[in-house]
Amino acid sequence: MGPARRLWPLYVPDVVFIHPGATTAEEERTAIALVVEVTSPTSPDTVLNDRTTKPVQYAKAGVPLYLLVDQELGHWTLFGLAEGWQRYQMAADGAYGEEINLPAPLNFSLTTAGWPRWK
Repeated sequence: MGPARRLWPLYVPDVVFIHPGATTAEEERTAIALVVEVTSPTSPDTVLNDRTTKPVQYAKAGVPLYLLVDQELGHWTLFGLAEGWQRYQMAADGAYGEEINLPAPLNFSLTTAGWPRWK
């Protein structure tokens, strides 16, 4: 997992998982396995971007997996690139309290019990 880094002109993801071995910024961009965005109550525009705009742009950039953690809804959605397309399809979704099983190359689970919500 790497530090949040500006990957595209307008977006700084909340969490980025990068394949090991990347040594330059360009290698890091091409080695991204997963981008995570967490909705925040600070700005309705930010929430809209996390839910609609960012998934489109990350898919166009070829990011294989996008995880949206929606604190307002207490829900998470994992998206994966549709084969042969530059858009996502839903790979899994669930409510807080349900495990997220991340596919290869990550191959681990995240426990969502106790994740914070806002209303």
